[in-house]
Amino acid sequence: MSYLNVVYQFALIGTIILCLLLSIAIWKKAGDVPGIRYLLRFVLGTSAGIGGFWLISTPDESMWRLGEFLVATSPLVAGLFNHFAYRFSSAFSSSANEKSAVKIGYIIGVVGTLWSWFNGLGSPVSVENLPRSLILSYSGWGMVAMTLAVTTLGHARLFASLTTAEPQQRRQILAVIGASLWGFLAIAGFFLPSLGVGTFPYLVVLLPGYPVLLVYGLMRYQLMDINVWAQRTVSWLLLTIPITGVGVGVLVLLASPEENPISLQVWMMQFFSLTAAFLLVDTIRSWADRLIYPGSHLDHWRPQSWSAAFAEAEDLPALAKKARQLISTHLKMAVAVHILPPHENECDIPESHVPTIICHIQDNTWTHILKGWDNAPPGPRLAGDLFGRLISDSAHRIEHIRQAAEKARKREKEAHLAELGLLAATVAHELRNPLNVVGMAATGVPDEAKREIKLQLERMNGLISDLLDYSKAWQIAPRSTILLHAVENALSAYPHLKVTRSIPKELQLHVDPQRLQQVLGNLLANANAAIQAAGRGSLEIGVCIKSESIDGEVRVAICNQGSPIPDNLREKIFAPFVTCSAGGTGLGLAIVSRIMESHGGTIRLQELKGWQTCFVLSFPKVHAAANKKEMER
Repeated sequence: MSYLNVVYQFALIGTIILCLLLSIAIWKKAGDVPGIRYLLRFVLGTSAGIGGFWLISTPDESMWRLGEFLVATSPLVAGLFNHFAYRFSSAFSSSANEKSAVKIGYIIGVVGTLWSWFNGLGSPVSVENLPRSLILSYSGWGMVAMTLAVTTLGHARLFASLTTAEPQQRRQILAVIGASLWGFLAIAGFFLPSLGVGTFPYLVVLLPGYPVLLVYGLMRYQLMDINVWAQRTVSWLLLTIPITGVGVGVLVLLASPEENPISLQVWMMQFFSLTAAFLLVDTIRSWADRLIYPGSHLDHWRPQSWSAAFAEAEDLPALAKKARQLISTHLKMAVAVHILPPHENECDIPESHVPTIICHIQDNTWTHILKGWDNAPPGPRLAGDLFGRLISDSAHRIEHIRQAAEKARKREKEAHLAELGLLAATVAHELRNPLNVVGMAATGVPDEAKREIKLQLERMNGLISDLLDYSKAWQIAPRSTILLHAVENALSAYPHLKVTRSIPKELQLHVDPQRLQQVLGNLLANANAAIQAAGRGSLEIGVCIKSESIDGEVRVAICNQGSPIPDNLREKIFAPFVTCSAGGTGLGLAIVSRIMESHGGTIRLQELKGWQTCFVLSFPKVHAAANKKEMER
């Protein structure tokens, strides 16, 4: 076998092995890339087709039919690529005819494969000093035409999506298209004999680069590991190819027609190679880093520009979005950024295949951690670490401004409540005496009028009591309280209601028991009024634990199927003097909101499927063991 035939065989076998290894890498590492399973099948199909050409090139006549069978699947493999192209593009660019185009690709692929199986592709031809080649027949050229038609359909979809793709996705598409051009050039070498070209198919030597460029161009933005291997490969190539070339040149220069001092030549080549490697290794590695990690080099002005961009963010979500855009653009690969508010930790963040920067509060100080950067070279890791510190500083600034604004808001509210309390006390004193006089004067009126006067007096007294309660400065006395007992006590005033419960028996809250009863009483009174207004309905009280931690947030939901709250009141339902009940004071929910705020919790009006109205109470901490039972929604 000639030297060129060995190179030919090595190129085919190497491509098959690379396809299999890359398929394993895709299967294990790249589960979140759109259309990735079709790319996996395409790479495996490519290895089968290349295997077919390798079987055709072997001297064993019995392997010819199997090789032809595998090569004939090329149109179907092209259908897989077309499916991948449409699925990958659909993540950022919609297409009305996606399903039709995918079906057309598979139909052409199946027809082309069956056509080739029944009619054959051609015949093998052996030429001296050349690999055994396939001379295509008319049906073989038909197979090639259908394969090109399907791949053209997929590439047309990729080209069309360039206009709507993000910069990173655009680079991925261009990488796929570039790899396809490389593969087309390499595969064209198989068909040179069919075109009457009798030279060695040198283009086939390029074939091992096709699956590598395809998968790397697509996955380099998802996996740090693949960039590490690319950096090592490029470093090795940049180091070995020039040194080997110069070493061979030294051998040629030292060769003598009279003598053949092979040992001296080898010794000098090894000495030269080791010396050159020692002198150039750092430079070569730096070049490889800049090629594989374009953003690893940091200019002196870049941190200032990042800090200026972060200063424009007004809250933590906006800061995280801006940071994610900047670091991904700088490193030219996807990087996740999470900024955790107080009372959250990194355990709540789902696992990700991309490098992640997490900023959080630890010991009252903003700090950051890097996840998924273990295999990153020093340059990108340094950029990620610097970026994390800048994000932490900006998060500290935003949180400090938020806390200052919150304190100012609380001081303003307390001052307002103090003024309101003084006014309420004065009004209560001025109103209750006349109301008492009216009540005593009504003793001689008819019974029907007396009942109406009594009802209105009770309403006025209730309004005065609520106003005093809302505006006064009061303290809470929290202690461990079993939620189920508090709910049952509050429900005892409404025995006629149909109630379903989903509350762990031993679930305890660290709350003021009297204030909790006041919260439940107000919410149940509103639910009862809404159910009576609707004429029918039921009431559900449920609880769910947000996290598995014993100190996780506890949510208590009180839902009913009575009359819904009007849309124009939903946004301001917790403001004072807002009510949707004819006889309501408009202070009940305002008092509930203030009680929850004093406990460090919240109340919100939430839409839950199957219920007209649902109020959800959120308590920040649980201080006793609880049966963690999810609220049925």
